Parts: sequence; C-alpha cells; structure tokens
Amino acid sequence: MTGLFLVTLFPSCVKAGGELVKNWSFEKRAYGPPYPCGGVFKCQYWTTNKPISHEGGYREVPGDIDGSGKCDWVDQGLLGAAYGSKPGDPNWNPDADLDGSGKVTWEDLGILGMHFGRTANRLDGSYSWYTSGGGDYQMWQWLDSDVVMALAGETVKFSFYFYPESVAPDGSQNNARAEIYYIYNYGQNAGQMNGSWIAPTEIKWYNVYVKVVGLPSTTSDIAVIIHGKPNFKAWVDLAQLITPDYNLYYAWPPYENQGTYPENGYCITWYKYPEFAIAKVCIYADKSTGLVLAYSWDASGIGAEKIAYAKFNMDPPPGNSPEVYEEDDFKIGLYCGFYGKLSVSGAAISSLHIVLYVYYLKLGIGWEQVGQYHWIWDSVYYPNQEIFYDGSISKWISPQKGSGYYAVTAKAYTVAVGGADDVAGNAVSDFYSGWYYIYIDYIKMSD
Repeated sequence: MTGLFLVTLFPSCVKAGGELVKNWSFEKRAYGPPYPCGGVFKCQYWTTNKPISHEGGYREVPGDIDGSGKCDWVDQGLLGAAYGSKPGDPNWNPDADLDGSGKVTWEDLGILGMHFGRTANRLDGSYSWYTSGGGDYQMWQWLDSDVVMALAGETVKFSFYFYPESVAPDGSQNNARAEIYYIYNYGQNAGQMNGSWIAPTEIKWYNVYVKVVGLPSTTSDIAVIIHGKPNFKAWVDLAQLITPDYNLYYAWPPYENQGTYPENGYCITWYKYPEFAIAKVCIYADKSTGLVLAYSWDASGIGAEKIAYAKFNMDPPPGNSPEVYEEDDFKIGLYCGFYGKLSVSGAAISSLHIVLYVYYLKLGIGWEQVGQYHWIWDSVYYPNQEIFYDGSISKWISPQKGSGYYAVTAKAYTVAVGGADDVAGNAVSDFYSGWYYIYIDYIKMSD
C-alpha cells in the first residue's frame, strides 16, 4: 500500500493515508491577549529571524476579515460593525483587530483600505505567507513531541512551495531551500539535512523539498526550516511534512485501558511459614507516561513462575484503529527503554519480557486476539548482570483475519523461577527499585 502521511497536531492515536490537513502552516490565525501581537495576519506559528512587524512578513491578505482570501466590501462591513470595540464589548470581533492592538480603530481601517480589492496569492486555502525581504531569511517550526515520537526512526520529507516576487535571468534572485534539523541520542547529537537551492527564472510556483532517509530512533526534537536568500521576497504556501511510507497507526501515552498483575501499586508475597517469605511480585504502571516498575523474586524451589506485568492500550475504540487490507503485510513494533538487573543462583532463572498482542475487530463481538509476538532477555544470557536497552523492536506480519480493523497492545513483565524439582535457587528480576524501570514510549503499526 502506498500513501502519504501528512503531519499536523495529532490526537493520542494517529492514522495516516487520508488527508489529515490541507495546509499545515498558514491558515490558522492567532489572537491576543497579550497585546500587541502584530495583528492576526502577523501572529503565526512559525518563528523567523526577522521581526514580524518588519521584514518577517505576514499572512495574505491583511484586511481579509471573513477569511475568504480577498479583501472586499464584506470585510469593510464587518470592520464597521466592530469599529470602536474591545474585548468584552458585544460587537467585539477579534478578526477585525487587524493590527493586534486589542481594539478596533482607525488604524485597522487604514490596513483594510491599503489592501482593499486584493486577492491572496495562494495554492490552497485562503492564505499564503509573504516574506518581505531583509536579507537572508529563515522561518522555522519545532514539531510537537507527539509528532516527533511518531516520526522517530522513519523516513521524512519536508516540502513547501514559493512564488518569487521577482526573478533574474541568471536565477540570482529569491532563492529558496527546505531544511530539516533534528536532535537525537538524548540531546547529545544533532543533524541537519538541507535540500537543494532552487533558483527561479520565471514568475511561478516552485516546489522545494528535503528528505531524511531514516531519522534516528532516539530522535527527540525536529525543526523544519524554510530558508530564502539573498533578499527573499516571495509567497510561501503548502508547507507539509510527510512520510513516504504508509504509516497506519501510532499510540503513545496516555494509552487506552491498562491491565496489571498484581493490582497496580501493590505487591503479593508468598510465605512458607508466617515469618519466612519465599516469593514476592510487585507492579506499578502509569498509562499516562508508559512507565512500568516490575519486580519478581522467587526462592521457593518449586519451579512455578512468579510474574508481574503491565499491559497498555487494551481495547482501544474502533475509531482509533486502522483498517488493513488482506493483501498488505504490515509491521508492528514499539519503542521501549529499560534498565534493571537479573539475579540468579542455583537452578533459578529470571527474565524480562516484552510482548505485542495483535487484535482483530469482529463486528458485533469485539476484539479477538489473533497474534502474539515475544522478545525475551533472560539470566541464561545475562546472569547476575544489569541490563540496559533503549530502542525500537518490530516484526512484519500478515493480516491474520484478512481485511479489517486491527489493534496492537504492548505488555511488559518480569519472571522469576526459583529452582525446579526441589533444587533450591534464588531468582530476582528487578525493574522496580532504585533506578530500575521500563518505559513503553510508543506502539505502532505501519507498512
């Protein structure tokens, strides 16, 4: 399956392949207070290296109060109706406060008169962004943390269009390129990928883009950058961030329902005699952060597993689940981190497990488990060692039930087996005390 994943501000679960947003950058207005903010056409979600009130530019078209993409008699009527008003007045209209002063005055009327009769130069929606020169020009936007989590480890492409105000035959005027800047490895490293400079020789819309093939899985921050030179005067529109892969689904904290054993926040202790404990399990889990603290200890020598677990994203609403087609394999995975200790003696064994469960939605019945995929770290390979892991784990699978809606649940658990056949041993799987922990940072399905 092919498609594009357009990035905008996300809910807690993300599905892709449909149109999530038509214009990521320049449609929404921002309002005061605090005042002044430069007006509803100058407050915007990008940061520039130029003052917004001067060379930083503005959204097209100042004076367009009703959002039609043109400044006309309708806008004049709206401003007249709001004239003299301020917040709290019955006739207050924040869209008529064109200069962002906190009141509608003759200055707003002057802005409307200056742009009266103009129509926005745009590709879609009502607006583009006009950059008004001032030398080397940059505007950038840091992505929301939810978006960054979704894109970590993925291939991403940032693109935009620009329409130069003027051109030179040799292409020396109003050049532009796209850039992606990212921070990874827990803030210790940074990378930047720059696209090619586009040197226009005609007055028309030009597409500019840059692509990063595989962001690091530890990416924590991403900024997209629109860069223009040498004295950049142009209209910019349709800025988008996409993944060429068809990413079906991401879920991250807060997760849907969680399940734990023992009861969340409690321990269970087994005794041979009232004063002699032989086994204990404890669990703490937080679906709002993906944090799991799990402890399993067994010195019984009986051979029965002592388990503590937490399970996230159980029974998600069907509307948050992607539709998968029979002919399409897809990948399930998660990003997790853990730090703990596996301790053993005698015939004992301790281990840490990460499991992904795949569910299929049976209409009229509910979720049916159709797959289970297991990753294990145990004391056979890590005897009496502290273990650390930070990264993604994944597996390609086929739709077990054909076309339909699927969901993924993640489970983390510790196991201690304190011996077998009455051969005494002591097993501790500790991801609970001190600095020991497990995180389930996000769960995903993609192809």
